[in-house]
Amino acid sequence: MPESINLLDKKLWLYKRERSPVWQARYAIKKGEWHRESTGEEDLEKAEQAAFKIYYGAEERNALGRPAVSRSC
Repeated sequence: MPESINLLDKKLWLYKRERSPVWQARYAIKKGEWHRESTGEEDLEKAEQAAFKIYYGAEERNALGRPAVSRSC
């Protein structure tokens, strides 16, 4: 299994952490600004679908002038 999988031309990647069965998404909305988020999925196909939802959701929020990523405690 590859270490990481490029889903969109250098904008969206899937990868697994060393001790986790769950796929992680890494994506860039603005040039040089990378974000990471868990897909919550162990299955590759489901993880790909979740990663696209994460990416396009962040892209839409950015286009509306809202933060692409919101972290709340």
